[in-house]
Amino acid sequence: MKISHILQEDRRSRKIPNFSTALNDIGRYASQAAAAAKNGRRMYKGIENLHGNMFITDPKAVTRKSVNTCNYYTQLLDNLPSWQNYPKRSESLICTTSLIKASNYGTSFQVLPVNGAKFGICPAEDLWFSFRTIVSSMKVFNRCFELCYQIPDRNYEQLLEAILLRKNELAGWFMSQLRHPISVDLKNSLLEAKTVQEVESIFDRVLNPEANGFQLGTINDIPKDSSNEVWTNQKSYLLDVDEN
Repeated sequence: MKISHILQEDRRSRKIPNFSTALNDIGRYASQAAAAAKNGRRMYKGIENLHGNMFITDPKAVTRKSVNTCNYYTQLLDNLPSWQNYPKRSESLICTTSLIKASNYGTSFQVLPVNGAKFGICPAEDLWFSFRTIVSSMKVFNRCFELCYQIPDRNYEQLLEAILLRKNELAGWFMSQLRHPISVDLKNSLLEAKTVQEVESIFDRVLNPEANGFQLGTINDIPKDSSNEVWTNQKSYLLDVDEN
């Protein structure tokens, strides 16, 4: 797709100069999303500091890092075997099916991904609350790694190696912080792990998307009349909800 629009300050979005250009491009490149939106399958994103009504955005242009927390869960979901067919979170546009929720994060844009896009679909309104196997919150799970201090969160291989090295301490934090039966399983499994491969297998089981109710789908699988977090790594059109 070659579209010569103006580069904006978020480093991955380009402004579309006028409505007719946007309409033509959407009809050519994002007709599936446009048709799904007419049938109630809509997704939105709230964005601060993006000035304009219509954009084309490329999530892969900038590697996304976890906001307001460390990057442990993103590294795991990007690299665990059971997640290999899902769009990488670090290369994706994180959206919601709720316009109300999107408005809490800035200007509300309707998101229309290009044809053929694949989506990760959370079973809840936020990924933080989507993991049934750890129940309490992904935020608490993520925090257990932070409490170990010396576990890095920017490289997957180094992360697994550090977990193996500090497995006793991490097992203790899981026991004290998660307050759920899974903590006993995690503690015992980690204490028995002797290789990086065994460590990876433990987290692949606990964070398995199918076991936790996630869905890998197309635009026609986007929930209607709901509040679910969804994400895609494909180029998408952004239309200011209040201006279009």
